[in-house]
Amino acid sequence: MKKIVLIFFFFVFAFKAYSEVQTGKFTNDFYFSYDISKYAVLYYYVPEDYNANEKYSLIIAWYGCGLTPDGYRDLLTDVIAVQKKVIIVAPVIANQETMQDYVDFNNEFFKYIYANYSIDTNKTIITGFSWGGQLAFELALSNPED
Repeated sequence: MKKIVLIFFFFVFAFKAYSEVQTGKFTNDFYFSYDISKYAVLYYYVPEDYNANEKYSLIIAWYGCGLTPDGYRDLLTDVIAVQKKVIIVAPVIANQETMQDYVDFNNEFFKYIYANYSIDTNKTIITGFSWGGQLAFELALSNPED
């Protein structure tokens, strides 16, 4: 009987730990559903007091010349996110070959982030610096209705 109770508590604890949203600054890998050789490393900032019952703004920050993705995330965190309820994600896509790879990432990523975080879809910003600004512009042109 003790073994069954211990196993039950292990599963409850494991499920609770797995289901909680990670907060603060962290990185996470995101694999494309259609080709696992293509993936992105995502540099996140999620407010420490994240509450799934509240809606958060989302900033997707594409870095450019002179910045690293974690540096861009940290800059936006220090300037904006600590004062507002904002989630920041600065992605880096590996093995991209075409602009379509970025568009595909963008589409898949938004499905993922909206399903896993409490995001106000009317308060989503895609921004970029240098090359990242060009990419943000291209992504906006590829999905003008979104």
